[in-house]
Amino acid sequence: MKSKLGICIFSVLLSIGTNTFFHSLEYQEWIYSNIFSSNNQKDPCKSFIFLEQNWEVSELSGTKIGNFSLPKNLSNLGHSSLLISKSIHFSELPDCELSLLLGKTSEGTKLFWNGVLLSERSEKENKFEFSYDKKKVYNSLPIKNENRIEILVSEYFENELGVLEGIPSIGNSKYILQKHYKFQIYYLILISTFLLLGMYLVFLSLQERQLESHFYFGIFLSLFFLFSLISSEWKFELDWDFLFCKKVEYISLSLLFPFFTFFFSKFCRDRHHPFEFPLFLWAGFVSFLFIYSSNPLELDKLNRTLLQPSWIVYLWVLFKCLKARLPEQDGAGFLGSICFLIISILLDIISARAWIVLPRSSEYSVLGFILFCSFRISGRFVEMKNRLKSWNEKLQEEVTLKTKELTESFTNVRSLKEKQDGDYFLMSVLQSCFQNKIRSVGDFKIETLVSQFKKFEFNSKPGEIGGDIVCIEEIRIEGRKFLAILNVDAMGKSLQGATGALLSSSMFKSHIDSSASGFYTPETWIVSLYRKIHGLFQGFDGNLYATGVLAVLDPENSCIFFLNAGHPISILLRNNISGFIETDTSYKMGIPSLKEIPKVYCISLKENDSILFGSDGREDLRSRTVGREIHSFSEPFLLEVSNTNADLVLLKNRMSEYGDYIDDLSLVRIFRRVNPQKKSMDLWKETSKRKNLQKGIHIWKNGDKKIACSFFSKLSADDPKDKDLAYITAWAYWKTGEWEKAKTYSEKLLYRDPKNHQNLVLLAKIYFQLGIKDVILIGLLEDTGFDVQRMFRPTDYFKKVS
Repeated sequence: MKSKLGICIFSVLLSIGTNTFFHSLEYQEWIYSNIFSSNNQKDPCKSFIFLEQNWEVSELSGTKIGNFSLPKNLSNLGHSSLLISKSIHFSELPDCELSLLLGKTSEGTKLFWNGVLLSERSEKENKFEFSYDKKKVYNSLPIKNENRIEILVSEYFENELGVLEGIPSIGNSKYILQKHYKFQIYYLILISTFLLLGMYLVFLSLQERQLESHFYFGIFLSLFFLFSLISSEWKFELDWDFLFCKKVEYISLSLLFPFFTFFFSKFCRDRHHPFEFPLFLWAGFVSFLFIYSSNPLELDKLNRTLLQPSWIVYLWVLFKCLKARLPEQDGAGFLGSICFLIISILLDIISARAWIVLPRSSEYSVLGFILFCSFRISGRFVEMKNRLKSWNEKLQEEVTLKTKELTESFTNVRSLKEKQDGDYFLMSVLQSCFQNKIRSVGDFKIETLVSQFKKFEFNSKPGEIGGDIVCIEEIRIEGRKFLAILNVDAMGKSLQGATGALLSSSMFKSHIDSSASGFYTPETWIVSLYRKIHGLFQGFDGNLYATGVLAVLDPENSCIFFLNAGHPISILLRNNISGFIETDTSYKMGIPSLKEIPKVYCISLKENDSILFGSDGREDLRSRTVGREIHSFSEPFLLEVSNTNADLVLLKNRMSEYGDYIDDLSLVRIFRRVNPQKKSMDLWKETSKRKNLQKGIHIWKNGDKKIACSFFSKLSADDPKDKDLAYITAWAYWKTGEWEKAKTYSEKLLYRDPKNHQNLVLLAKIYFQLGIKDVILIGLLEDTGFDVQRMFRPTDYFKKVS
């Protein structure tokens, strides 16, 4: 409550102070003269002689009306013209030039000094047609000991007659003009500050859209500067056209109220009043009429009849806005300023009607009110600054707190990451134990490239981890040395993929160790490994599976056996021309309910041939175009194999030009080098195989069937790619009753050629003897037209088929 009262008192004192300052500039000598000295003792060259008392007022006919003090509005005397006179006595003639300061009078005033008509300063050849709002100063007075002043005043505006403002005085011309211009300069400096402040607020609001009230107040201050400048005496000093200036004065006056109302309603309630826009349109209409007025009387009439009545509505809107602002501390200040302004206007109206004699104060009260509004706007900036400072302090505290929490979280994350990277490092070490260490065998050179998508750093050592792995190990099958190759791409990235790759390589190593005591062919060894990995992954209920290529390289016969389990198609590079090998692939390892015969391919490699295996990371790339979609670049990959001659590093770099890698990448290249002695050796082996085959048939016919079986088995082992030898060996073991060996060779042929009907029937007989019922084999036999259900019954029909 005390704060509100203090702001109210401050606003009133500010208005009073503004009035006091400007009135003191005008009346300081008069006040000093009345308090400290008498006019009779004054020297007019050093101080002013004030002539406010004992003016004789007469009719033009000479009839005396009475004595009055000036300034005074004499319109209540009932005359349109009057003669005001006074005698002045000088005991000694002054030795300086004297001037008479008369003040503002009604229009058409004429001054006679000792019967001589005087011209007002700077009034030459009637330059100013109208000068009713100009302070009259008469220079070069013809001084005598006895002097007579006569002022003829006429009524131009209704209820305005006489000397209306300013105390008549005589003094040194230098001091008179100095006082006059000093006042005008002070006044100009003051109103110029309003222009500068207004422009600043306008530009500020253009930068900050939320400061809409500042924009309206800036326009108001700019209009108030224009109104104050045009209504002051500077228009006479600058020789501007009087009628044009009066039009500008009235137009700016009509626009002052709308923009101030816009500011006040937005400042107090943050929203506009419904009457504001219609009032603005009305002010614009009146301004339009002002433009086409032909004389000051029309301007005054339009102002009194059209513009001034609308001020009542403006006051009502302002008080509505003020009512909403009163709960705030500055609301009482606005109330005090507005009340003081209204009181000043009422006093000026009473003074203009000659009821009392007081100097005009409303225009200075307006200045005080504007100063208070400016203080409140600057105060709002200070409040915003303080609020911003408080917010910054709170924000700084929050930032400090959040920084501390973030640091702790970062420490925890870093600790967890170190632990995770430690897990990654351990997993990568385990994976490295299974990575290939064999680079060549016989005529074959083996190159590998593994690039995991997930990179990490542990103890300043870079590493990578993922689901791709390449394992190469030597194995022995049927007493001969082969090279087993595993290229697996396990589902998932990071630990999940690495776990799948580790399980696959572990099973690969385990199968090599366990198969050392078993009886296998390259095909059955591959399928057995495929089924073991598949069975292991099936235990994860579809949550883990893998694609891959399982291969066995026979360096002696220059051929490679491989099974493709959902991997991208293998590529053969021959004579610098690349092409896909297999037409279809087997199911991925880990797919539930796998029911198919795995397909094993056998490729004979010629000199300078290369065969290429790889995961789908080699061709699934993210495009760098708009949308960044993922595409499979299988055909471009095939083309780049030819262009790079299957150089793995160069191939990877060339494919990166098509897009970004998004998955783990693993590539295996098997290249057969040139060996001139190999051709003659291959020819000798083919001739020897035919001779040995005829020898084995001869032994069979002589009745030594078991010896013949061993003979056929060795021939098949020496040339594992020969499918006919595999069937002959399986049939021979079937005839001698060695069902397990017969099964191995028959399955060897099954995995190479699942549509060989003759072998299918033979394998069915073998399965019957061993008590094996293979659903997939039954399906293959049914496709050939056999009555499978009857065939597997122990009847004479089966014996007949056998």
